[in-house]
Amino acid sequence: MTAPRVMSSDAPGVAGGAEYAVLLVADESAEYRYAAFCPALPGCMSDGRTRAEALAMIEDAIAFYLSSFDADEEPELQPEAMIAMAGEYAAAGFAIEKVVINMPLFNRGNLPEFADGYC
Repeated sequence: MTAPRVMSSDAPGVAGGAEYAVLLVADESAEYRYAAFCPALPGCMSDGRTRAEALAMIEDAIAFYLSSFDADEEPELQPEAMIAMAGEYAAAGFAIEKVVINMPLFNRGNLPEFADGYC
């Protein structure tokens, strides 16, 4: 697993890629202390014992999510979901952080090939 390409929200994007906002939620009392969500992609989430592990896992989850679409399909993004989700976790007292991950473009519709590396 490669290290995630984490960028601040004001950093320039990589040409030919797409940026996805990720919400990291820290819970020091849980075994998997960091939950990572990509609210713009419904149901796309992961977790990790460390911040770095959670970021690497959510990057894989985003790639897996996107690979499930055919080359001519686009996922229906829900960018407004970040505001609602961040508000809910902040109101519940969790430490939250927004991170932007830049994903390179890759061939969509290759779910079986992509999944082979994970199964």
